Amino acid sequence: MNVSLVAKIYERSLRVMAKEEKVSDLSTEFSTIMNLVEEHEDLKRVFFLEVFSPSEKRVVINDLFQKIQISQVLKNFILYLVEERRIEFLPMIYHEYMLQESLAQGMVKGVIYGAAEAKLGISEMQEVEKIVESKLKTNVILTYKENAQIVAGYRIIVNDYLLDATLDYQLDRFKEFVMDEYKKI
Repeated sequence: MNVSLVAKIYERSLRVMAKEEKVSDLSTEFSTIMNLVEEHEDLKRVFFLEVFSPSEKRVVINDLFQKIQISQVLKNFILYLVEERRIEFLPMIYHEYMLQESLAQGMVKGVIYGAAEAKLGISEMQEVEKIVESKLKTNVILTYKENAQIVAGYRIIVNDYLLDATLDYQLDRFKEFVMDEYKKI
């Protein structure tokens, strides 16, 4: 089964359970969990490496749940993923959940990646947002992040939409063109 489809199914299930239990701020709770996992390498290992059994993961995760305030719905959901050995889907489920939250609010968030010395100004960012909004037909909020691997140009990612205007991408396309033309000779 397609991994993104699995994530979407779990996301819908979580959304329905939260609605039934009248959990009002699941997105904040979910973000708290995902930020903790992302910030702590040991926690990330426990969550996602298969060397830990579900029972070992449960002990650590329950200990974490005692230290932070999250709803029983999210606790049960995460523990269910652990038991079913599906916890590796959690980042994709989170991404899908946040995407659906943004769409429900009539906007989506995205990132412009670029070189440190090529940071865009406010007016330039707004112009890029307008261009992306016209393509996606929804409101877009972009943030700028430096990427040391980008020599020149920008890469814009909004959900599944990718606009790659980096020098590396342009050179790769040129290389493919030259190789295709060479094969014709």
